[in-house]
Amino acid sequence: MKAPANGRGSRASRRKKHAWDRVEETQKQFLFQVEVPGESTVAEVDVQTSSSGPAGPAQVPVADLAISPNCLGAADDVVDDRPEPYMKWYPDAPNSDQVLVGVIGGSGLYHLDNLEFVKTVNPETPWGFPSSPITISRLPSGTRIAFLARHGVGHTINPSAVPSRANIAALKSLGVKVIIAFSAVGSLREEIAPGAFCLPSQIIDRTKGVRVPTFFTGSVVSHASFADPFSKKLSAWLEGSIRRALEKEGRAVALHTGKTIVCMEGPQFSTRAESIMYRQWGGDLINMSVLPEAKLAREAELGYALIATATDYDSWRPAEAGVTAADVFKTLRANAETSRFVAATVLEDLAQSVSNAKEGGEDMLSILTEEEGSMQFSLMPRSHKQDPAERKQLAYVLSKYFSGDEA
Repeated sequence: MKAPANGRGSRASRRKKHAWDRVEETQKQFLFQVEVPGESTVAEVDVQTSSSGPAGPAQVPVADLAISPNCLGAADDVVDDRPEPYMKWYPDAPNSDQVLVGVIGGSGLYHLDNLEFVKTVNPETPWGFPSSPITISRLPSGTRIAFLARHGVGHTINPSAVPSRANIAALKSLGVKVIIAFSAVGSLREEIAPGAFCLPSQIIDRTKGVRVPTFFTGSVVSHASFADPFSKKLSAWLEGSIRRALEKEGRAVALHTGKTIVCMEGPQFSTRAESIMYRQWGGDLINMSVLPEAKLAREAELGYALIATATDYDSWRPAEAGVTAADVFKTLRANAETSRFVAATVLEDLAQSVSNAKEGGEDMLSILTEEEGSMQFSLMPRSHKQDPAERKQLAYVLSKYFSGDEA
């Protein structure tokens, strides 16, 4: 059943705003699910597009149709009367069924409470399956989030073996725009007491080459900018939300910002000499999980921020025993209620802000799109020596740069 082409309005109004603002240079095919007014059925409309515009039965006003969330664009003659910021934010015409926010849970956060379960998905990516099946849940506001357990169901994956490329790629495939990651961390500073929350701003990489830190491992070369490893706008927004949550909870738990986190290989904890050295380097926190996660999120053009909970003082205090896994989980259990409250508050605040962005709000719009386009100046020029299979693989996470030109 084809959607009717009536009620199109003037050509000027049709050209004023479009349901998508980017047309791939190479020809593609997109599938629209169209709800036809007065009909109970849903029509599927194929639209052929090229650099010169659409060709096909796409002469349908947006007022007369609803575009499915998996659609990558709309035809040039499709009208949209929503606010311009909304269209710049997500040309794919998002709705409440889309998953814009991904959550990666670390030690002590293996699921999210008080959310309505929607479904579980386990997408196979070119880099394999993610650490765990991804749970799609709905917040009370209706906004959907995707939750992934970094260390797997039952905490069965050690830090060096986390399939980070598959994790990031799987979240990107669901439509996620920003990732909020949670992690337990050791404190390298007296003022960051166990139980405190932290939003780091810098990373020192002490992994040892065991983990693959990039999607670009072959003939396609890229050098992503990583001067600021955490998305600044997202982190700034989270700071306000976390502070409000901690004040409301009323246990006088501190939040520290602007800190440097050291990512070590593990799985063993630091020696005393290493812990002291990290302090001398300017490290404030230490964990085993933020890399290559943050690097891969940047390469995939996803916003990324880390909410860390200090669980111990690592091994730099001379009068104390070194940290143990038992110490970590003891603190996590003691602070579980606060952690869940903070997570729930942050996600609900984020959901409300996303809703406001859909109505034309600029603040969340700029957060959700903060990293979009960040890779355009990081890719080496295309060469005939690049492997087409690699380019096709990279299209899974960067279709803007690689889709449509692979043999």
